[in-house]
Amino acid sequence: MAGCSHDLAVLKTLASIKRKGHISLETLRRLEHIKQGLGQIAVTDEEEASAPTFLTQIKDVEVYVEEGGPTMFECRVEPKHDLNLSVCWYRDGQEIVPEGRIKISHDYGYASLHIFYTYPEDEGTYSCRATNELGEDITEAKLICRPLPHIRFDTPGIQAEDCEVELELVKEAAQRFGVRAKLKGDEIYRESEKRAPKFHLKMDNFPKLLAGQSVSLLTFISPVGDPTMKIEWLLNEEPLLFKSSYSPAYDHGVISLSISKVYPDDFGKLTVRARNSSGEAEISSWIGEMPGGEELVEEEEPDLPAWCNKVEKGRLAVECPPEVTKHLVDLEVGETETVKLEVNFIGNPRPEVLWTREGEELVNSRHVQIREREGKTTLVLINIPATMAGEYRMVAISPLGSDLTVSRISILPLDQQSLARIARMDEEGLRQLVQYEERKIVEKKNVKKEKEARQKETREKAKMNS
Repeated sequence: MAGCSHDLAVLKTLASIKRKGHISLETLRRLEHIKQGLGQIAVTDEEEASAPTFLTQIKDVEVYVEEGGPTMFECRVEPKHDLNLSVCWYRDGQEIVPEGRIKISHDYGYASLHIFYTYPEDEGTYSCRATNELGEDITEAKLICRPLPHIRFDTPGIQAEDCEVELELVKEAAQRFGVRAKLKGDEIYRESEKRAPKFHLKMDNFPKLLAGQSVSLLTFISPVGDPTMKIEWLLNEEPLLFKSSYSPAYDHGVISLSISKVYPDDFGKLTVRARNSSGEAEISSWIGEMPGGEELVEEEEPDLPAWCNKVEKGRLAVECPPEVTKHLVDLEVGETETVKLEVNFIGNPRPEVLWTREGEELVNSRHVQIREREGKTTLVLINIPATMAGEYRMVAISPLGSDLTVSRISILPLDQQSLARIARMDEEGLRQLVQYEERKIVEKKNVKKEKEARQKETREKAKMNS
């Protein structure tokens, strides 16, 4: 009976306050919430009034501001059913007002401050203050905004007696990454031989890569084991800042950069630069559309059989049937990874290339990119789903015959936690892409308005002069 009388009292109080208007918007909102939840939330007459007390404290947060990551402070406060309890948030002593990227909530003892996109000026000391007629309590924490570090590192050196061991490690690393570099055996660092850095493998370009997809850049550099060599990555000639989606690596001469999710601000010219005491070298790759919309052409001779001694840039001096000179291998990869299958072939006249999966022809799509140039064809499987496992074949066909190579790809499925994390990243990537497109539209409108204003001003001046 007491519960019913209390419910009725709450409703009467709410109606009276609405008529008189003597209440804050926050308290009115909470009363409305209580009215909607009557019968589900226990509000009893026996609950004793008390001063506010924080059951949990807000904690310090560190965020990398270049990524615009979210920030959240949360805590629990009693008494949670006190209608007179007021909760306010402050930064460096100034009250925080909710806006588009800042959300403040307080519901039945749970208080939170959520900053959806963090800026450098958000750094400071944050406090949550709870107040009622009997007193107040406060909890404080710091938000630390850290700049992202540049992707720079030194290569590890080797001892002179370890050259033979290092050479074996180089071969294993090249095989592990699937790197096809033309090595001559003298790529190991020797203190008596001062050599400038040299890249042995050109990085692929990805002009049709879309936001949200993954990509992996690979190259090979020598001398391996030079303790004076420094590696640096750049984007559009500016130092590349490390992000959570970047995974740079150096493994016995193999330099790689994997990007799990590509966003619009990742598009452009990616350069890896190497310096040592004898000189420097650099090599570049394009992600997204290149200047002029044309793909850069790499000059590289394909691997050919020993008997082909009359080959010049993949063209044979005499007619011969198609022959695969670099075959596929079976692979086992994880779900959502990017897989690159590469085949070298010869033939005169030039053979026609056909890629198939389980007997069905493959074409360029969201997950599939097929490329072909003189004597070489590649199949890139982007963000590969579990359904794309199976047998992949490349067939080279000409009027003189055909040849083929086969790869069986097994895909290891992700656990539920990883799938949930990827879903969150996809949602965030889509949101950032929408924001990027909206900014472009606004910029175009502003440029158009400025142009119209200039034209109008010019016409008015012309009228005045006439």
